[in-house]
Parts: sequence; C-alpha cells; structure tokens
Amino acid sequence: MDKAILLINAKGNIGGAENRYINLFNRICSFKNDYYLIINHSLFDVYNAQNFFLNKRHIIILELKNIAKKPFGIYRSEKTKKKTLLRKLALITINKVKLIITWIDFLIKMRRIIKHEKIRYIYAIWQGGIWGWVLKKIFDIKFVYSYMDASLASLSRNPMNFLEKEYWVLKNADIIDCLSPKIASDLQDKNFFPSKQKISVTPNSFIDYSRYYPSDEKENLIVFLSRLNPSKNPLLFLESVVLIHELLKELNYTVLIAGKGSETISIQDFIESHQLIRVEYIGEIFGSNQLLSRSKIFISIQRDNNYPSQSLMEAMACANAIIASDVGETRKLVTENEGVLVLLDPVEISEAIVKLIKNEDELKKLGCNARAKVTKEHTFEKYLEYFYSLERI
Repeated sequence: MDKAILLINAKGNIGGAENRYINLFNRICSFKNDYYLIINHSLFDVYNAQNFFLNKRHIIILELKNIAKKPFGIYRSEKTKKKTLLRKLALITINKVKLIITWIDFLIKMRRIIKHEKIRYIYAIWQGGIWGWVLKKIFDIKFVYSYMDASLASLSRNPMNFLEKEYWVLKNADIIDCLSPKIASDLQDKNFFPSKQKISVTPNSFIDYSRYYPSDEKENLIVFLSRLNPSKNPLLFLESVVLIHELLKELNYTVLIAGKGSETISIQDFIESHQLIRVEYIGEIFGSNQLLSRSKIFISIQRDNNYPSQSLMEAMACANAIIASDVGETRKLVTENEGVLVLLDPVEISEAIVKLIKNEDELKKLGCNARAKVTKEHTFEKYLEYFYSLERI
C-alpha cells in the first residue's frame, strides 16, 4: 500500500468535501484496498458515530489537539476599547502558537505513517493540504491537492498565515485538482500560479445513490441545508420567507433550516424576531437522506457557485425541485429543466417558491428531472476513473 487520502479538519466540521471523500474511500474499499484514509480524530469520531466507514483496517487516525477558535472582540465602549484590543491580540498570538505546535505534531505523526506504510502518493483535502504540502519536500512524494474555493478567497501570501491559507499548497502541489472548470480558469488567471499542465479539473461529482432516493409520500417541506456561512446566503433566504410567510401557513408548508456556521445565532434571532412560525432551525444533521427524501423543494442560493454542491446533489437525487442562484457554473447541475434559477434577490426567491408551491405538477416534474440528471451524469464510476488517472499524470 503506497497511496493515501489525507482528510484533515481539526475542528471536526462536516461539509460537502468531507462527505465526498469519505464516500469515495468507502466505495474504493468495497472492492479493493489500494488507499489509506488518514483522518484527524475529531472528524473520525463524528463519522464513526454514524457508522460511515466500511473498512477500518485502512483508516489511520491522527490524534491532534483541537485548535482554539480565533477571537472576535466587540468594542462596547471607548473606555474598554484599548483593553479589549490588547486581549484580542494576546489571544491571537496564543492561538498562533497553538497552531504551530499542532502542525509540528501533525508532521511528526505523518512522518511515521509515511515511512511505516511506504506511502509515495497523497491526495489531500482542505487542511490536509494546507498543512501537508511540506511532506512532498521532505519525502519527495507525489502530492495532489483538491481545490474547491470558487471565490479564491484564501490565497494570502503572508508567511504569517502559511498554516491557514491555501496559497502555499497551491504553489507547491504536483497537481491542483480543481472542482470545476471555472475554478481552474480563475486560478490560471493568477500569474503566480503554475502552468496549465499542473492544473486538472474534476469532471463530475457523485453521492451514494443507494441512500438518496425519494420517499413514496412527500411532505410540504422546503429545506435549506448547508454550512451556515455568509457565502451560502441563509439570511437572504429568510428575508424571502418573510415576504410569503402567510401563504406558507395557508398552504401548510414548513421551512426547515439545517446546518451550523457563523450565521447560526443570527438565523435563530431572525426567526424569533420576525415570528416565523412556519420556519424551524433544526441544527446540524447527519444522514440528510431521511429529510431530503421527504421534502419537496430545496434551496441552494450560494454567492459564487452551486456546482457541484453535495447537499444540492443529494436533494436532486431525492427528487426535490430546486431553487438555485444563477451564479458561476450552477447551470452545469441545475437548469430550468430541474428547477428555478434566480438572482440573489429576496423578492425573486420568494416568487420562485410561490411558483412551485402553487403548481404541484410542475414541482413533481422538476423533481423527477433533477433525480434523472444526477443519477445519469454524476456517477461514481466516472469519478473514480478520473481519480485514478491523477496518479498517472
């Protein structure tokens, strides 16, 4: 065994990327054993509790210390401003030191793993790449990094941020595996990045279709499921719900918001202050298939791109009609045949919801088309052929 998928998220958060590569590892292990999965313990614990893994013999768990969150102080008065600023700077410094200690611990443990298992190829995701590209220099191994940030927001060259930003791994990886063509072209426009030969493009994504399919009895549910961060626009969605809340009550529709992130508290406050009794915040969920199989409408209004969102694909596989922002490469996944494409405007989003909940036949047709599209075009077999090809580039 000489290959590994390196999936590190020290905060134990689960999103589309984590699910994609956990599913990939599971599927590979179902018919052959040519990859290890190297994963930090906090992320492993979350997945293990859900019985996600198929082959624990090929999982290597890194016991890493949790990284403290960055402090974000709020100045409440001029009198306390200076004191608060000093405290914030002190906390930032402490967290930087903790981060470096955790990174050194990571490198020591990865050194043992690479030597013991004779690993010569690493495919890295998120923090696994940001921390792990140095291993390429130390051991002269092939290092591939999965890049999926449509906003190219984490490209600071500041050496002080080398353990938190993606610039350094992109600069040093043997291959940058871009999640979409637009991400690849945007990266190539940055003149400090490598030649086209170093950039590859993932042709499709996939999910476990054996778990995601529509239930026999759909319910009047509209679902917003995502990391609840500003780029996903959960508060914009709630603004649109306010405009049609009375109609939702009249037609007995319920809106469910699932996930967690920096906007969580703001979402809860918004629901309470606007008395949205037809809206429920249900927190982070695992096994979204049970929810999406019953829902009728799925909302994906990301700021930069909805392609190829894992939760969006899961909703499509469960025959949800889709309302999606018409941004980036969204149309590679959702067109007018599978949903309603909208501008990032609360009025337009609310009108799209009304259009669907008042026309059950159209809603069902779009949902059926959505399932047909992902199950035909986004298959594991197609993705795996590409994934293995990266080893030969």
